[in-house]
Amino acid sequence: HPDTDGPLRIEGYAYASKDHLVLLYTDSERVWRTNSKGYYYLLNLQDRSVRPIADRDAGFQMFAKFDPSASRVAFVRDRNVFIRDLNEDVEVAVTADGAPGTIINGTFDWVYEEEFGIRDGIAWSPDGNHLAFFQLDESATRNFHMADLRGQYPSMTTFRYPKAGEANSEVRIGLYDVATAETRWLDTGTWTAETEWEYVPRMGWTTNAAGESRVWVMRMNRDQNHLQLLWADPATGQLELILEE
Repeated sequence: HPDTDGPLRIEGYAYASKDHLVLLYTDSERVWRTNSKGYYYLLNLQDRSVRPIADRDAGFQMFAKFDPSASRVAFVRDRNVFIRDLNEDVEVAVTADGAPGTIINGTFDWVYEEEFGIRDGIAWSPDGNHLAFFQLDESATRNFHMADLRGQYPSMTTFRYPKAGEANSEVRIGLYDVATAETRWLDTGTWTAETEWEYVPRMGWTTNAAGESRVWVMRMNRDQNHLQLLWADPATGQLELILEE
């Protein structure tokens, strides 16, 4: 393939709702525990064409996924969320504030992968009108310095690592409206708020019933012994308590 040094080595694939479109995943590298960053290509089985969803020189891509109509692909790059319009061949930035040591969009810090086993932080609504995504602010956490002694000379690795009892990243859920290009933030009480709610370990969408679907969110306290399941209407962002344990 002209975009790579040779044939694509397929490490993963996902079919769209239109069976002739396939997302291919290749040239991955490790993030914390798994190879969750790499490059995605769009394979069209009708004309046998292969094209990248984004410029490789812009950086690694993560968690790329079709919207329900297979007309857009959402993905994460450099702590920001993007949408590629496949029909118009245009890339739209959903967020632009992602940066090391501060804001993380669409993926997670070390704590969330360690405590909750979660890496992918973006989800399309069943109608494709909204993209829900996680945002974290790790600016209040502290750096941890670790020496890598495996080489002839040691090298230093530095990453954000909250010790027990210290500040965690703030977390919230954004709902991006594709039509208006605006983001509504859900009031989960986990973002710069003095509440008992510390974590948002999961979110997703309910099935499309009677033409409507809700985004669902789980929130937990720091001791992880109090959980609430909430629904939100994407039109208003208003939360409704569904289940509590």
